[in-house]
Amino acid sequence: MGHIKQNYSNTICKHYIVSNNTLAIVPVRAINFDAIAYEKERTIQVRQTPLQIIKASCIHHGATYEGRRRASCHLLGLVQKVPIVMNERPLIYSFPSQSAHNFSASWVFAKHILHITAHPNKAIQQTIITFHNKQQLFLNESTYAPTNKAMYL
Repeated sequence: MGHIKQNYSNTICKHYIVSNNTLAIVPVRAINFDAIAYEKERTIQVRQTPLQIIKASCIHHGATYEGRRRASCHLLGLVQKVPIVMNERPLIYSFPSQSAHNFSASWVFAKHILHITAHPNKAIQQTIITFHNKQQLFLNESTYAPTNKAMYL
């Protein structure tokens, strides 16, 4: 799971569709919501898991998650942590930080990434993703997975 240091919205949405403003979707274990969608200007608490949001966004834009995943696997030669295109125009795509079916998987929207670095303290297995708007997402995993996926996008 990850987090961005930013003010949280008090609004809880039942459904969320990704947009050009979506930076990341991270899972949360909370009573009233299952994910936080980080956008350029706001943070939204959502009563859907990150994978449910990704699947709903694919359907909203005219394709299934399974079809998008199959196409990405075929085109990129990948089988794990496959980037998913949710919309072709404007191009909106994301990749999971780990297996998409793992509850702890965060989804990061690559077009907003400025850079990806390891935590400066080597004892902390954490990735820091810095977005173009200078917000930072801290993920509790190595830098290898997100960096490799970003190379394909």
